[in-house]
Amino acid sequence: MAFIFFQESNKSNHVTLTVSEVCEVLVVTIVLFYTIVSCHKCFKSCSQLPLPLCYMYLPCPKPLPFCYKLLLCSSHLLIDLFFLLLANLALIVYCCFTLYGSSKSSPRRLIEGLTFTASFIPIVQSTVQSIIIFYICTSQTTRTKEETSPSPEPGSDVQHGVKTSKPILHTDYINIWITLSFGIWLFDTFSAKEYETNEIQIRFYGESTWKVIGSILIPLAIFFRFHSCIMFLKIKSNKYNH
Repeated sequence: MAFIFFQESNKSNHVTLTVSEVCEVLVVTIVLFYTIVSCHKCFKSCSQLPLPLCYMYLPCPKPLPFCYKLLLCSSHLLIDLFFLLLANLALIVYCCFTLYGSSKSSPRRLIEGLTFTASFIPIVQSTVQSIIIFYICTSQTTRTKEETSPSPEPGSDVQHGVKTSKPILHTDYINIWITLSFGIWLFDTFSAKEYETNEIQIRFYGESTWKVIGSILIPLAIFFRFHSCIMFLKIKSNKYNH
């Protein structure tokens, strides 16, 4: 909050833009590190990473391919996944525009390098994060459908028709994800993606062009962080199991 106040009082200051980019690089690096840790925790028992996009285009010998998992998903989960994908694509496109603009800007200064880094890392991080969310949500749904029994036997580990099973990602990790997603949403909303901090993009693409691009992509890119937070909250409360 102190940084946001500093930025509001120094919007025209070049130092403010540099501080904004440094903070954004630090934030996305922390989130990327935690994304890698979560990815390892999710898939450590698997022989290979089950990339959802591969299921759509490659023959899959696994018993639950991508399309079958979607058929088991509830309608509200499919809607959440659709908006997650849409917002993620908008974030990637926004980062690609910023990435290209910073790489072609002249003269090359520290601020261009920071902007390039702050644009490249979210492309990788958000993609892996979406895969993690998809895998957790569909796995919860799949296990619930498969492990449902109409008449549980006395003394078994089935309660109310559903077997109790170890969560894919521990609750502590989900709590950290909720905090990180909410935090980066606040950061993007009030500083990182504010129009006045897009100096490089405005200079490279032109003010009128970037107004059009930014007005479409920036809200969706910010929405990705908020929607991710909501989906992790639903995962924690097992909303997708019903």
